[in-house]
Amino acid sequence: MISSRTSLILLVLVASSSLLTSAQVVQESPNSNWVHGEADFSCTDVCSAVGGSCNKSPMRAVDTTSKLKFVVDLFSNKPSCSYRITAKINKNNLPGYSTTSSVCKASYLHISKCGAQKVGWERFCCCGDYCPIKTSQLSTTTTTTTT
Repeated sequence: MISSRTSLILLVLVASSSLLTSAQVVQESPNSNWVHGEADFSCTDVCSAVGGSCNKSPMRAVDTTSKLKFVVDLFSNKPSCSYRITAKINKNNLPGYSTTSSVCKASYLHISKCGAQKVGWERFCCCGDYCPIKTSQLSTTTTTTTT
């Protein structure tokens, strides 16, 4: 038999778990599987919060300023940032946005990891199979009306 005290503790744990999940996502792109995660979370965490799974291949393909800007522009509430591409080997938490320096960064070394996280960084995460990195990859829907 579960005591009322144990029930209360379980309720608090479930409630705080739900709050944590919703706090991991800044916003989802309405046109793709790109997700802008909250600071300090990995893409594994962010993608799990939206019911997806992290796909590192498109994140690793964001290796130029134009591709990074394209991904950031997919979000309606995008961060105001300057854009930089880095060659530092310890930057496997990219593409991302630094909340302390207002810089959006990616790496041309193709080393992004789903589980990487860094304090003060918001990740741009691919949480599925459809994560375009340039305009020509956007899917288009054509609607035909007959009168």
